[in-house]
Amino acid sequence: MQNILTKKEKEIPFYNIRKTVDSSKQPIAIIVTFRGSELESNEILLEEVMQDPEETQELKIYNEAGILMNTYYGYTKLDEVSYKYDCLISPYVPAIEAVEEVVDEEGNIITPAIAGSEEIPEVRDKLVTITLLKKDDLECKIENTNETVNAMAVAMAKMIGE
Repeated sequence: MQNILTKKEKEIPFYNIRKTVDSSKQPIAIIVTFRGSELESNEILLEEVMQDPEETQELKIYNEAGILMNTYYGYTKLDEVSYKYDCLISPYVPAIEAVEEVVDEEGNIITPAIAGSEEIPEVRDKLVTITLLKKDDLECKIENTNETVNAMAVAMAKMIGE
């Protein structure tokens, strides 16, 4: 099971993730798909976690073996949440019986061997898809300017107060 580790160390299992880019190859958003059964088993309030910009500031992606695969920075704006019910995750695959190879008297193969396989049942689940937009440079500059102005106002108030 693949997992997302948020900035505040919340681990969320996910099904698929993809990044979208604009025409100049600049990242716009990430689209993350979650399986409903995995979310319910971990009792995660997904929308609550994804609405918190501090939580989604850094998203680390780990594979089934716990190896870091990728890290996404700055995808802090929850844009869309969509639900699809009873989606086909994997189709039904019937069992195949093993067949031994058939050879003639000279050792030539007439019919090759076929390896058998077990039946794989159909898997259906609810899919939750979340789109997180990346904060652009202008938004980051405005945020930094606001923080600087606030810090200056606090410093001036302290100076006047003393």
